[in-house]
Amino acid sequence: MYEPFSEVFNYVFRHLAGIAKRQDPGQPDYSNNYSWVCDESLGHTAGIALSQPRKRWKKTIDTFPNNWPKLLSDDIKFYNSKDCLSNQTGSPNNENRLYLTVAMQFEGVGDAEPVADISLKFYHPSTDDAYNPKGQLPDDIDYITLPLIPVDSSSYGTTIAGQEYSLVEDDFGNFKFEYYVDLPEYDPDTSDSMYNKIMKRGYFYHINPEIYWYGSGKLAIDYIVLEDEFARSIRLNHEDSEYLNRLDAHLNNIADPLENILYYYSKDEPLHGQLQIYQYLMNHLSNLNPPKKMITANFLSYFNTMKHNGKAYNHQKLFLDVVHPDRIMIDVYPLQWLTSGSWNTGDQTSPNFVQTKIDDMLHYYYYSMARNVLN
Repeated sequence: MYEPFSEVFNYVFRHLAGIAKRQDPGQPDYSNNYSWVCDESLGHTAGIALSQPRKRWKKTIDTFPNNWPKLLSDDIKFYNSKDCLSNQTGSPNNENRLYLTVAMQFEGVGDAEPVADISLKFYHPSTDDAYNPKGQLPDDIDYITLPLIPVDSSSYGTTIAGQEYSLVEDDFGNFKFEYYVDLPEYDPDTSDSMYNKIMKRGYFYHINPEIYWYGSGKLAIDYIVLEDEFARSIRLNHEDSEYLNRLDAHLNNIADPLENILYYYSKDEPLHGQLQIYQYLMNHLSNLNPPKKMITANFLSYFNTMKHNGKAYNHQKLFLDVVHPDRIMIDVYPLQWLTSGSWNTGDQTSPNFVQTKIDDMLHYYYYSMARNVLN
């Protein structure tokens, strides 16, 4: 059932052309009931139909100029050659890639007429101090565009024309145009390397897929997908994925004959963009013989984030809804934000009073989590 204020829909894009449109009666459903439509017959003119993704909701405690929803950045953790399994198996160091899939439909455009351009840009702040993920959108000149390579280069490029494509349509009748970009390898010794320009410690400063509409006919953008080589391999190949085979080999190397290992700890504090792969890996481990359990801690980086319906954003509920785990833990440091001067019991009305902090940061979320599990 479509829930417009679900935690799943915590991303928005910048649109300079077109409108949000619900699916027409009798037509195939859009993936989340809506699509972004650019339609010449409605008077829309050429322009950027989709760009600069960021969070939909923001923290109520943030103040100007840091009170914008956060840029799409640390939700995507990109593992490079220094910390992935490739170094342990003798595989190429640059085997990880970033993939972009664009699912869309178009009509009313001539065969040779361009419909849209697809590109992938990366924010390059002038200095670390200049980077503000909760500030206003960066200027266009602050982005670096890296070449997109079509997965099926014989069928399409980055400029989509109004023609029939021999592509398999998805469940919603969309053509899926798939690309990858070879990202630079980790280079800790060169501050001016491309890696250090667009990311820090494996997190992008801001990843910006952009779709430009040429202004002819009708274009409907349903969804996009960003994923790395590991997630894509597991999503497409399931148990036959090369990376699951490597994982199994690694687990066998550290196997405990006495079975004293109760749990395997995954990526710590997974964010929104890491939950789907968490579910894949958790299910894979549980289906091994003997079964293995995977756990992680959920943290509270989104506390004090309010949705448009007046309810608090609930990352633990999102984790439950996407992953369906058999165990869930909250990573809470209820006293972390207290200064030494607040360690007293004299002013019980203070928001930094110890018991108040424990209630707000620990008890509230465990109570909320229990309700989510029961429901």
